[in-house]
Amino acid sequence: LDGDSDDPHAACAPECAFRLHDDAVASLAFFSEDERRFAATASADGTVRVWPADFSTAHMLEAAHDAPTRVVGAAFCRRTKSGPETDRAGLVVVTATSDGAVGCLDLSDKRYAFLTTSPSPSTRAGARAVTSVRHSRYGQIVCAACDDGAARGWDANTGALVFVCKETFDVSDRDPATSVCFQPFRDENADENARDVRDVWAKSHRLVLAVGHASGAVRVFSLFSPNSANENEKEIGRGHRETQLLCALVAEVTDAHAPGAAVDALAFAGRGAKKNKTLFSAARDGTLCAIENETENERERFR
Repeated sequence: LDGDSDDPHAACAPECAFRLHDDAVASLAFFSEDERRFAATASADGTVRVWPADFSTAHMLEAAHDAPTRVVGAAFCRRTKSGPETDRAGLVVVTATSDGAVGCLDLSDKRYAFLTTSPSPSTRAGARAVTSVRHSRYGQIVCAACDDGAARGWDANTGALVFVCKETFDVSDRDPATSVCFQPFRDENADENARDVRDVWAKSHRLVLAVGHASGAVRVFSLFSPNSANENEKEIGRGHRETQLLCALVAEVTDAHAPGAAVDALAFAGRGAKKNKTLFSAARDGTLCAIENETENERERFR
């Protein structure tokens, strides 16, 4: 802050500026564990780069795509890596591109591989954002917001499609998904040393996923295994039955932002009893909306 100003809200003067890419930076992610601290950036120049978290040196690793492909999102995640002698967890940066490819940049092997080259078998829909979550029952999941309006999740180890979330599968309804966010949860039964994370069951068998759309709408889905669904949930489950997880639409907010103001960012937060219960959405009309779950029952409407 400016030392000559008594205003606690005075503008901060930047100490330095970094030139990270040759075009717009679309995504920034950080990872911190013990002494390891990294940053990852995705850019419209078609590259994803990994840096020291303080950007003190040049980028450590890069994956590049041919023009005009843009890398629209990047996020850190772990995935189980099986070898002939031992199993170990590897740190990767998952990416999503404008032409729909979802890939993983392995920090230890320094290799880039695609999980999928198209999010939808029937369309060449692109992607807008990417995130990941680890669950002791479902493993490490990579999720992308897709141009055809769906949010899709893949197994980070095998590339298998795990779920498809969309309000309607009418091909004429194309409200692109622009952002995705999993609700944080405490996976009490997770065992970091388990050889197969799918052999360990979490206390909660559900995941909650928020999806923002280009129309300004925000939708919240509950993801669950067919084995844990009751009959009512099976009736409203949306997605492809051949995937590992079914999904149910549990909340839909269509008036949070101005019509046509794309929702570019989502985050679960909150304090005390409402920790991680409030969903914040930020849109291109400059508004920030707080959406609260009214009860402990995730099937209640959000407001």
